[in-house]
Formats: sequence, C-alpha cells, structure tokens
Amino acid sequence: MFAVISCQKEKLPESNSYSTYDLVWDNTQWKSLQISPATSSDEFDQFWNDASEGAVKAKLYTLGLAVRGLVTNPEFSKAVIASTKSNDFNIASLEMVFKEYPSFLKEVNSNLITNRDMHEAGHPLNIQVSSFDDLAKKLNYIDKDTTYPYIPAIHVVNGDNLSMDLPPIVCPNIYVNANKFPELDEYVYAWKLESDGSFKEILINEEQSLHLKNPIFAIDNAEIGMIHRKRESTILGMKPLKGLNTTTQFHSCEYRLNYAYESSGYSELCMTGAIITGQNQAYFYLRESSGSSIEEWVNLSNCPHDEIGTDKQHWHFVSDQWTPYYSVYAYWNCFERDWLSGSKNLGTATQYGTPIYLYGKMGNSGDWYAFNPSYTLSTVINYQTIYSNWVEHYDFNSSKGYLKIWRVEL
Repeated sequence: MFAVISCQKEKLPESNSYSTYDLVWDNTQWKSLQISPATSSDEFDQFWNDASEGAVKAKLYTLGLAVRGLVTNPEFSKAVIASTKSNDFNIASLEMVFKEYPSFLKEVNSNLITNRDMHEAGHPLNIQVSSFDDLAKKLNYIDKDTTYPYIPAIHVVNGDNLSMDLPPIVCPNIYVNANKFPELDEYVYAWKLESDGSFKEILINEEQSLHLKNPIFAIDNAEIGMIHRKRESTILGMKPLKGLNTTTQFHSCEYRLNYAYESSGYSELCMTGAIITGQNQAYFYLRESSGSSIEEWVNLSNCPHDEIGTDKQHWHFVSDQWTPYYSVYAYWNCFERDWLSGSKNLGTATQYGTPIYLYGKMGNSGDWYAFNPSYTLSTVINYQTIYSNWVEHYDFNSSKGYLKIWRVEL
C-alpha cells in the first residue's frame, strides 16, 4: 500500500459536464437492446457461495457507492481510462488514480464514512471501513488454505469501444439473482448518471456492454500482477502453421464440475490455451467450431447450478491437429468466466525458451477448474495419445472435476 503525498501536484479540471447524459450505442440497430430498470432488491444476487466471497462482494459494492459520485466529474473518467493504458486488459488501479488525484481520494474517503452506516448491523453490506486504504488492506479472498490478495480497481468492460465524452455506467459487481429471475441470468446491477446529478438504477448484460459507447466502470478486485501485464508479444497471433493437418480434430465431450463459482444460474466451463511449436513460436489455437476463427478462449459448456457434481456430455471443438506431435506443446486451463470482472492469471509455461501466459476474466483468482495457476503449467493436450487411443481423460486439480478430449475424424 502506498502513502499519498499531500503536496503532490494535481491537474486542474478542464470540464465539468458530458456531451449528453443519454445512453449511446455504437449502431442504431442496438437500440433494441433495451436497458431494464432495477425495481427490487430481490433481483440482486446476495446469496454468495461462502463468507469470504460475500465479504469481497460487499466491499466492492461499498466501494462502488463511494466511487460513483466521482463520475459526475469527467476528469475522473478520463483519469480512469488513462490508467488502463498501463496494461492490455482495461484495468485501472484506483490506487494509481488516487495517487495522481488526491482530491478524488479525499472524496471517496468522505463517502465511505457517510455510507458505512447505511445498512443496519448484521446486514452483509454493512462494511465497517474507515477509509479507502483500510478497505484495500481487507480486500482479499480466502479459498481453503489459500489467501488471494487483491487491489481495488475499475475494469473498463468496453475499453476498446467507448466515448470519453459520455458519462460512465458504474457496476458495483452485483449480479441479478438468476434463481429468482432466470430470464435475467448474467445481468448485473448498475448506476446510470442523470443530467441532474442523480443516479438511475439499471440492469445490463454482456451483449449490451459490447455495444454501449458509455464507458462501463466495473468495480473490480484485481490481481496486482495484471496491472502492468501486457499481452505477450511471444504469442504471434491466431493463424495456424503450414504443417497443420485439418483432417483430424480434437473435441471435448464428457466432463464434471464439482464446484459452482456462480451462486445462481449456469456455471460456464471455459477454456483458454496457447501452443508452443518446435519453431520456438507460440499461437492461440482454440476455436468455437470447425472452420471458425481462432480465439483466446472458448465456452465448452454451460452447467446448470443444480447439476454441479454430475457427469455431463457436450461436444465442443477444441483444436485442430498440430504436427509433428513430439515437438508441439498445447497448454490449456479451464475456468469459470465472469464477463464483468477483469482478467486474472491462469498459468504460465515455457518451452524452447519461449514463454506463454494464460489469463481469463474471473470473479476470484481461485475460479479455475483444471490446473492451479500458482504452479507452472505442465499438462498439455496429448495429441499422440488421443490419436492412438481416441480419447484421454484429464482429472482437474483439487478434485474440481474432469474433462475428456476425443479424436474426431472428418
């Protein structure tokens, strides 16, 4: 934790209003994606998996209440967006922003003190914190014997498709309770700034976030290692090598998840991966379907909340055949994706002196399924074994489940 130096020079505000307070879409066709008003606290997902996760969510909500007033000042929005340039994942460290703008920190501290008694004693959102620094020190998640420390941050969800002239939408990291409202699965609670300085409570989903030009500021529990992380230049891109044999493919099918990281709705079994070739080159290699573009991650299957712990089947394309088998290393990991959260570490590996770094959007650092990213990745897709035996069974670390990958012939 840093100490803010009171004599630090602060930039003077250049503007005090936005060009419009309406929602703006990147194309008129997306206006049909109607924003829903939040009408009842029963909509909000306050049934978190455990006390530790609930404590993290409650702190993020509390911080969101304290931060949202800052977006009335366009200079704060510009400072947040500028801070995301320290990494390639659109994550802004609030500590970095407040170091440059001490007056913003002062306002947040004042708001925290004002808001901390809004909820009666015993309410999960009654968080007794005295300052931003106090909250930051307590922002960690305990999963069994592992403690994951976080830093308070803002994930600019649509960082590659926004207008800095529009007021941000602030999301305090609270999802709709999909058990009560299944039609609103994956919707999140948010605040929209009105022209009179008040805030309107709304619900938005990922599709809407991709087409809104208003910056979407999600209050985030970020990993400190991601604040300065760049997408590795060693991963050359998405194009397969000339030696690729497309008559044989590899698909996932049977799986089981023994943990649900979503407290309602579906658990998304997602996969990320990168391959290192014998030519000392690294590529992403996953596809959503045969012939589709190569992606950094794919969604293998959605598992209903009440089917956690049961064996399931769902065919999904994973990889083309990369040859020669003996010289390629296709690393991978599986995780529970959270579209609102910033990217977190999913493991590293090195072959032929070439490193790869995997990552994915997760609510908590422990929301991985296959392999513990705290250790160097060592499990690869065994193309030779699968080709010879038609299938390989992969047990996940920490008894989190399993996945089978099959050989498929066209």
